Amino acid sequence: MKPVDILHPLASESDLDDESIRSGERHAYSEADSDVSFSDSEVSDADIIFEDDDSTSGESVSSSSFPPFENLRSYQSEYNSMLTPSDTKLSVGEILLMVLSMASMHNFSLSAIVDITKMLNVIFNTTSFPETRYLFKKIFNPKHKMDVHILCNFCEAYLGQKPTDKANSFLVCSHCGQKNNVNGYSYDYSFVTIGADNQIREIIKEFPQILDRELPAGDAFSDFCDGSNYQQGIQESSQSFISCTFNCDGTPISNCSSTSIWPIYPMINELPIEVRCGKMVLAGLWYGKMKPKMRVFLKQFVESMNTLREKGLKVKLGNVTKNVKVFTLCCCVDSVARPPMQGISDVRGFGSCSWCLHPGECVEHSLKFPYKNPGPPARTESNFRSNYMASFADKKKVMGVTAVSALINLEGFSMIWGFVPDYMHCCLLGIVKRFLNSWLSHTGKQYYIGSQANVSYLDSLEANISPPQMLKRLPVILTNRNFMKAREYENWFLFYSVPLLQGTLPTKFLNHWKLLVKSIRILPQNRITSDEVDESQLMLEEFVNKTEVLYGKNEMTYNIHQLLHLPESVRRWGPLWAHNGYPFECENGCL
Repeated sequence: MKPVDILHPLASESDLDDESIRSGERHAYSEADSDVSFSDSEVSDADIIFEDDDSTSGESVSSSSFPPFENLRSYQSEYNSMLTPSDTKLSVGEILLMVLSMASMHNFSLSAIVDITKMLNVIFNTTSFPETRYLFKKIFNPKHKMDVHILCNFCEAYLGQKPTDKANSFLVCSHCGQKNNVNGYSYDYSFVTIGADNQIREIIKEFPQILDRELPAGDAFSDFCDGSNYQQGIQESSQSFISCTFNCDGTPISNCSSTSIWPIYPMINELPIEVRCGKMVLAGLWYGKMKPKMRVFLKQFVESMNTLREKGLKVKLGNVTKNVKVFTLCCCVDSVARPPMQGISDVRGFGSCSWCLHPGECVEHSLKFPYKNPGPPARTESNFRSNYMASFADKKKVMGVTAVSALINLEGFSMIWGFVPDYMHCCLLGIVKRFLNSWLSHTGKQYYIGSQANVSYLDSLEANISPPQMLKRLPVILTNRNFMKAREYENWFLFYSVPLLQGTLPTKFLNHWKLLVKSIRILPQNRITSDEVDESQLMLEEFVNKTEVLYGKNEMTYNIHQLLHLPESVRRWGPLWAHNGYPFECENGCL
């Protein structure tokens, strides 16, 4: 027998007496009769059989254990009490967020979500909740237009934007003539661009004070706007303007996945530092198992940013409408993403320095950058562009230049010092990590301190450190150094390393290390004078020179060479904290 609810349509209220109905219990009827319709008069109490967990179907059960049917009606009357919108202290947004959380948990369709919001409008006697699919989508993507761009599956040439007409499911490549099915989304052969103009407009409306500021004066560096390249880049503007530093770097979607995302993030340099890192603009996104085709991916970004520079952006602030120009001046990426964006060899190839003409030297089957005095000549903008043309014409590498970058068409952007050495990847995750691992693992070397006794001693010292609140994170013992993040390497490097290594690391190696610590501590300060930058330059020159003497030519890596360009980066773009990879890596993690 199939159990049926006691308030099943087959049973009318006239047939249910107080003595035979039990609240919450079920009655059963024959499955053979399930398709037969009955009128109310044809169903009597005798036709209803109760089932109980402790009794066999069809046995009589004491009626005294069941509440009367009026109790069910009393429950009903209790819920008939009227609720008013003032009974809740939740906002419309909070309620909508609860609905979305429930929809995500239970895989509701969009139609089901809209039905729930219609019900909420009835309950609260309002029209605040979206009642159509169109209104619902408009809330979560009100202005930011997203375009899907397609690449040829065969030759990787750019085909254009994905057609909005679903009937047009094929695009023919003009280069190879192949037909490409563009239905669905083929991750490795497409990417999206997101309207940066509306995102920037909303940020300016939230922080209008960034348009009303005076250019800094003096020879000290306290923010991005103090750098010489910044002041040269915006001097042509006589109206309201802002500037951007952008990043395009890949990050895997999980530790065990080969799929990665490559977003393009412009960051507005004039924003207050306390909110600057949290107000990123997402201008584009590549998603797939292979690295993006930078020439195609960056071309769309260049076109959109050139439009914002030339035509500006209409922003209404109160009763005044301003035309704000957007200058894209700086690119901060690591040494993996920089070469394809700049169009030069990667760090394993000769002539791969972004800022000078150091050719590199092959040492034990790998490329190294020995110290040169006098140093190699610096790259110039005119020579770099000439190298582009020669490389394009001869189809070969010229002075490290391998391809023409799409960024060469970005107005006001320098193809040399538009790129900056990234302090986070170069110094912290590169040099500091490498030296620490060398000291603790290169047995037989003069600088080796990795014995069990030494490591235990250093761990005990570090475990007893009580850092000030400004450092945010507790120190990580050296035994667990493989789990250290960039900020933990920074704290260890700048604040803990010298006192911890005192008496453990041989004196000549410790004094050499102090040169790096002292010189780098100058460059991320809140205010740096020109004399301090010059002092840091001299100490870094000495550190790089002595690295080859103390550790050998095999340790003269590209990161060691990059140290020589950090002071010039500060002169051009301000302190290191104003142009490093921290905010972009954080945003990648959130994405």
